[in-house]
Amino acid sequence: MRLKVYLVEWNDDATVASAARLAAQGWEVFAGNKDGEDAYQKIRTIKPDLVVFDLDTKPSHSLQVAEALRKCKTLEALPFIFIGGDARSLHNAKQRISNADFTVSKDLVREIKKQSSKLLSCPA
Repeated sequence: MRLKVYLVEWNDDATVASAARLAAQGWEVFAGNKDGEDAYQKIRTIKPDLVVFDLDTKPSHSLQVAEALRKCKTLEALPFIFIGGDARSLHNAKQRISNADFTVSKDLVREIKKQSSKLLSCPA
């Protein structure tokens, strides 16, 4: 089974570059957000194994999507990784979103490998 990763990024160039790096690892990558509602609906439909939120661009949009997903009963336990952003963005994310991983690292591959190893080590 291929790991399904959904990217919540608001910069098209960054999204394309990130998606290419992740796809090269053999992961199935989804992205392409018009706005927060679009991202939310796509994630509900796709049901990825984890969601990566980039806090470098529009961190408030990413947090709104994450909060909405945490309120959805079928997705409330979905693993999140928050990447990048400044100290304020990371602090806000940590205050508002429970049960998530946070890093200033922009090494998506390394962070997702850490998260996927956690997923694979959990009993079904």
